[in-house]
Amino acid sequence: MERDLRGDRPVQSDLNIVVGQDMQCQTVCSKGWSVEDAMNAKQFIENDYQVEWWLDGLPGATVSYTNKVSTRSYRVGFPLGQVLNGQTYINNHVAIHVLYTTDDNDNHDNEVTDKDNDDDYANNSRISIIGFEVYPDSVQNGDCNHPAVDYPKQQVLERKSSIRYTYSVTWKQTTLTDQSRWDKYVLETPPKKNLVATVNSVVVALLLLGVIAVILLKTASKDSFDDVEYKLHEDFEDNVGWRLIHRDVFRRPIYAGLLAPLVGSGIQLITASFVTAGCVMLGTCHPAQPGALLLRFMIGQMPGCLLAGFVTGKIYRMFKGKPWVLNGCLTAFIVPGFVVVCLVLQTMMGWTQLSSIAIPLRGWVILIMVWWGVMTPMTLMGAYVGHRSKVIEHPVRPSSIARIIPHKQWYQRPMASIVLAGVLPFVVLSMTYHEWLNSIWSGNVVFSMNEAFWTFSLYATTVTEITVVLVFFQLCTEDYNWWWMSFASGAAPSLWMAGYGLVHYLTLTSNPSVVGGLVYAVHMLLGCILVGVSSGALGFLSACVMVRRIYSAVKVD
Repeated sequence: MERDLRGDRPVQSDLNIVVGQDMQCQTVCSKGWSVEDAMNAKQFIENDYQVEWWLDGLPGATVSYTNKVSTRSYRVGFPLGQVLNGQTYINNHVAIHVLYTTDDNDNHDNEVTDKDNDDDYANNSRISIIGFEVYPDSVQNGDCNHPAVDYPKQQVLERKSSIRYTYSVTWKQTTLTDQSRWDKYVLETPPKKNLVATVNSVVVALLLLGVIAVILLKTASKDSFDDVEYKLHEDFEDNVGWRLIHRDVFRRPIYAGLLAPLVGSGIQLITASFVTAGCVMLGTCHPAQPGALLLRFMIGQMPGCLLAGFVTGKIYRMFKGKPWVLNGCLTAFIVPGFVVVCLVLQTMMGWTQLSSIAIPLRGWVILIMVWWGVMTPMTLMGAYVGHRSKVIEHPVRPSSIARIIPHKQWYQRPMASIVLAGVLPFVVLSMTYHEWLNSIWSGNVVFSMNEAFWTFSLYATTVTEITVVLVFFQLCTEDYNWWWMSFASGAAPSLWMAGYGLVHYLTLTSNPSVVGGLVYAVHMLLGCILVGVSSGALGFLSACVMVRRIYSAVKVD
């Protein structure tokens, strides 16, 4: 299923690989090229096209050594050709190294049994393939038995020609390690850089925590007050404005029927993220395994649908909403519908370039069946339970006449607050986000479970804290329209992420193509919207808890 969603279409190759049998300079075929074929091959090579092979569930990879790590690491795929001194050459020979371990036990997932070979395999021993390395080369006329170090290469000329393709296979037995066979496909960021980023994030979180502690101390007093008494004093503190709007702070927000589904969708995405992270920690999937995280994220949507429907129904009833069916349908369609629209745009752009990112028909059928046949009924079920559960009562009942909101300075207006709200959470996430963008650009996978855990924990903490602080400051200006403000403040970091992603693309791309830029923009928009909805729901719930806490501690005369 994950291959269908990724648009991959595996094709059986003509290479014949026998377990445990080394082969040298085997001919695959001799392929005649037309002038058009040669021109296309030259264009592909100059654009750094990669070839992707799979063996026993492992992608073929080239070995690389980087300054970041002292050990060998893998990069998925190998280049179609090479450009040297302005000349283009096709890689028509590959040396394949298959790494394996032997074990007589039957407790390995990926095992191959061979009974027909001699000596090492005559006793029906089992082997586990843990590496699939590909070393491409270009040799003229497919003469891979060349004795010299300097030998002629197969040049791509824009004329009719015939190319001979060859390969060699070497089986290498290695010692069994505790690492997963996917670990070599992952690069870890330097520990010193992780430490600096973590310390900076902790300092930001502690500063915001101190501000929240001061707010709670100032609002914890249960002394009675009267509106008229506060208005008569001209020198009262600015931070008591929140007391004056106690009869308006829980007034139903505008577009409450849209806010509740967005919060529920954010809870669904957070639940799916927790399920995916749990699968990674338990070892049931690996971040470097293509499609593994996507599949676990889709599985995590199932319990997330129930929780999203329940939270949506609960919040919508708190807003005095009655049509729970419509509210549940909005929850089931608003964010998944946006995802489907983005995938449709990606598929259409993929069709124009004959690219494999275009999702095939079978992938669309699976996606629609899961969406309409599983996720939507579960969301409606959760919405029904949430709507029928106990109503959340507000500490203060809203008045019948809305209070007039005083005029604000420009820096107190919602737009300025939203832009400010995204700065500190983005600072916490920026280094990890930068490494992630670089890994996508370079074709490597950069991931560390410990770093990801601390980064996103501190990110969630910072989003919660900054939303609480800004909502309290808004209440102090006698502005009681905090419902949407809390969601927008939580989602604000996604704006900075989108802006940084655009700058990153324009910086690294010298001659961006239209279709490639649009695909990047669609992916960036989709990812930032999902992050924004998740953190927006987190900000809304945290602000809701804070507002109920401070107004339940006030005794009104």
